[in-house]
Amino acid sequence: MARIHLVLAAGAVLAFASGCASAPRPGSGDIAFRLFWQGAEDLDLHVQEPSQEHLSFMLRRSESGGWLDVDCNAAPDRICDNPVENVFWPEGKAPEGEFTYWIELFQIPDPPKTVPFTVQVLLGETVVRTETGIVSPDARNSPRYRYRFRRADMVR
Repeated sequence: MARIHLVLAAGAVLAFASGCASAPRPGSGDIAFRLFWQGAEDLDLHVQEPSQEHLSFMLRRSESGGWLDVDCNAAPDRICDNPVENVFWPEGKAPEGEFTYWIELFQIPDPPKTVPFTVQVLLGETVVRTETGIVSPDARNSPRYRYRFRRADMVR
């Protein structure tokens, strides 16, 4: 049975199911980047860590311990009712420095349309930043967002 998780983001409550095959409970730790959207489109979350290693569907684990652990809508058998993607570093593993993250519309729907999204940065279980945007066939990539991670900023 799927569990529904509610997340408060920028004044809106976002729900995601942890029961579909590709959406187990998203991991958290030092830092996590979590993407939400609605629909069957395949959006991809990209995170570049301070070493310039780039996590996405192409590289799901980094040498520092980063991990893309949830990748919804990547294939017809992995469509989620409330899609989410998640990249995180377990506790004690995240490198300090500047992370760059962005969203890509990987598969263009038919008919083409815009897809709104919300992406959050979490330290532990605390949301410390929220970005909203839209990707479309004309603008397949979101702007590149940046977050400087310092272990001293962790909420204890």
